Amino acid sequence: MNIVTKRFTKCYEQLRDDNRVRSGRQFAISLDYLPQSFSEIMNGRRDVTIELLRKSVEKYKINPAYLLSGEEPMFLHHAAPQTIRTLTLLTAHSGNGSLIAHVPVHAQNQYLSQAGNPDFMQQLPVMSLPDPKFHGMNIRCFDMQGDNMEPTLYEGDKVLASFVHPADWESAVADHHVFVIVTLSGVLVRRIVNKLHDHKSLELWSDNTIYDPFSAPVKEVLEVWAVQQRISSFLPHPSHRRSSVAEEVREIRQTMQQQAQIIGQMKGIVEQLATEKKTR
Repeated sequence: MNIVTKRFTKCYEQLRDDNRVRSGRQFAISLDYLPQSFSEIMNGRRDVTIELLRKSVEKYKINPAYLLSGEEPMFLHHAAPQTIRTLTLLTAHSGNGSLIAHVPVHAQNQYLSQAGNPDFMQQLPVMSLPDPKFHGMNIRCFDMQGDNMEPTLYEGDKVLASFVHPADWESAVADHHVFVIVTLSGVLVRRIVNKLHDHKSLELWSDNTIYDPFSAPVKEVLEVWAVQQRISSFLPHPSHRRSSVAEEVREIRQTMQQQAQIIGQMKGIVEQLATEKKTR
């Protein structure tokens, strides 16, 4: 039984103790879930599904942050963003496997609120890959935007990423690996330092050192995808890879030249004052 399932069972037990539900059977039926399957969850023989989590959050106002990280309170008593949502998969018409939905830059803002909407997902461009390593995996393709991850990823690159179930965020999100993080404010591609256990947050790092790291509270995280592969339309020219470093070197040289000029001027003034003092 994973940690999210344990927290889910505690929520059910609290609902039962508060007489909000009479039994596990009634609780399961209220969520359109098989009572036998719910019994297996309570007995530790299976883990809770993301769909059952989503329905529980909607119907009983269970706090998603509590389920994912243990952050109190256990239940919401006011309107708040809900981070549990359904993963919509696109199935190939041939029946041979799942198509990969591609989320281009222009669709990423809408994706934040519509990723669980099958109609929206069906409108996204799709692809399929022959590589057998992707078979059986929930894969999604995201466009890279900005220079945050240079020189690892460049604007216009595409990343193929596998879905990380919210129940596994604390254990499966490995430090310093690259992930796609879908938050309430945007779709980000970053390296992660996992601080869910101690600080209820993910620390996001850019490979481009001009950008500072920042934290994303777990209550603002909607989805996490582990980057598996990059698709580039071309290989960046070596001069592009070195452009930012070269620019920094040029700036340092210019600063040193300016400082040398100032020092030379100061030296001339000091010598002039010394000469005038001797002639007096």
